Amino acid sequence: MTTPKFYTTQEVADLLHLNVKTVRAMINQKRLRAVKIGNEYRVTDDHIRQFIEENQT
Repeated sequence: MTTPKFYTTQEVADLLHLNVKTVRAMINQKRLRAVKIGNEYRVTDDHIRQFIEENQT
């Protein structure tokens, strides 16, 4: 099993060219899957890929 790479909400925001508040809102709305570790969310590379695939036009 491969260990997934985890991204902070700031790193996800930078990758997707979004505001960090937008990323947190998407997590709270269950549009973007995340894992809560302590007080911060972490998003795996697989979750980012899945989000992109599900939101293609």
